[in-house]
Amino acid sequence: MENGSYHFVMIEATFLQFILLCTIIDWSTIDKSMKKRKK
Repeated sequence: MENGSYHFVMIEATFLQFILLCTIIDWSTIDKSMKKRKK
């Protein structure tokens, strides 16, 4: 039981890191496009 829950936590942590990474990449892309529009 403990081993299974630990495995789930590891998957959840990796998933959250993946979402965070995608959000950072998405925001940097939006920031670049906004700068292009301002010019």
